[in-house]
Amino acid sequence: MNKKLLTILIGLILLSGAIAFTIGDVLTQPEFNSVDLDTLDFQMEITSIYEENDRVFFEYEYNTFEIIKDENGLDTNNFEYVTKTNKIPYHLKYWRDCRDTNTISECNLEMTEFVYEQAERFRQKERANLEKQKTDEQLNQIALTEIDLPNFKELYINYDYYKPNHDYLIGDILVYDDELYEVIQAHTSLENWRPNEVPSLYKVKVLQEEGEIRPWVQPVGASDCYKLGDKVTYNGSTWENTGHSCNVWQPGIFGWVIIN
Repeated sequence: MNKKLLTILIGLILLSGAIAFTIGDVLTQPEFNSVDLDTLDFQMEITSIYEENDRVFFEYEYNTFEIIKDENGLDTNNFEYVTKTNKIPYHLKYWRDCRDTNTISECNLEMTEFVYEQAERFRQKERANLEKQKTDEQLNQIALTEIDLPNFKELYINYDYYKPNHDYLIGDILVYDDELYEVIQAHTSLENWRPNEVPSLYKVKVLQEEGEIRPWVQPVGASDCYKLGDKVTYNGSTWENTGHSCNVWQPGIFGWVIIN
């Protein structure tokens, strides 16, 4: 691969045509749904060509839609027309093999055709990805009152479901039968060791809001004992653990004082 070839290919335009949108344009979900993606002009243009690891990389810019996310990383159902970059790799082995029986011009043409082919595949893939982000207008029109919403606190969507034949470590949290469990002994789970049936391996995990005081529950050992300063309710009173850094005793027996 020589500098002359780079000079020949540096001006290669993958696609040119009328720009349907302006960079920075923002579309709502309904507006995005109406976009004819089959005719979307990605304005793909090569910006640089370089050799690395026996390959030629054709780096290009393209314009596409990107969903806008809020400060928490959640979709806002708005789409912005943006410029992104990508690259097409071409192995120089193909060019050397071509030169065994063809002229430089013919091999340059073969490389150019390869780039165009890869560019078209990319356009098809990008259109398919954008198509997946369109929504059903009928679904959008369903009122929330028509949906039987579950108790989202019981779904525990941030945790994995219990799996047999899985290696669990102390402190792992999992979901089983719409309940949250914490692993209190490292083990490999078995089909007949279900979390609700083996208290020596799992304990029910209650998600506690900041400042919330939960009822006292008998710990099974050091893995779930109460720490100094922990507060619980028991027999109509609020208690604080002041007697031991790992308290497994019942309030009123040892280590607890009534604070309310």
